[in-house]
Amino acid sequence: SLAKTGKWPTHLAITGDLVLGLAQSDNYVHNIEATVYDIDDCPHPATLNIWARDVPEQGAYLVTSVPVATSPTIMAISDAITLRRVPEEIDGGNLTGPSLDAVPPMFTGIGVIRSVEADRKSGTVVGLTYLNKAMGWKEWRVNLMFEGSIRFQPLPFRLCSAGLIY
Repeated sequence: SLAKTGKWPTHLAITGDLVLGLAQSDNYVHNIEATVYDIDDCPHPATLNIWARDVPEQGAYLVTSVPVATSPTIMAISDAITLRRVPEEIDGGNLTGPSLDAVPPMFTGIGVIRSVEADRKSGTVVGLTYLNKAMGWKEWRVNLMFEGSIRFQPLPFRLCSAGLIY
C-alpha cells in the first residue's frame, strides 16, 4: 500500500477594524498599507491585498472573516464588496462627535499545535491559509495560552480550533 500524506484543513481569519492607508496598484490588484489596533490600542502594521476596479478610499473599515497570514501580517480580499467603510461622522476622527466603540480584532482558525511548553499552559499553533491565486498559501503562527485543567492537556501535532482576541 502507498503511504498517505496527512492533510489538515488549517486556516486563520480576522474580523475587526482596519485603517487603510496608501496603496500600490498593478492593474486591478492593490496592495494597501493597513493598521490593526490590538486590545491595548497599540497599532500594528499590515498589508491588505485586494482586487478591485478602484482603490478603496483611505479610512476606517470593518472586515469579517478575511484570510490572514502572519510574519508579516498580510490579508487578502477577493472582492472589495466585502469591505464595509465606517462613515467619517462616526469613525472617531472627530473627538467631539459620536463614534463607534473600539473593538479589538478577533482571529479565528484551525491550526496544528507545533509545540507545547513543559508546564503545558502555552504553546505555538501553526497552519497555512490560502490568500489568493497570486500569493497562494502562506504560513501563520500564533502563541497561545491553554486552559489549565486536567481534561485539556494539549499534545504536539494535534489540531486546535481557536478564537483569539488580538
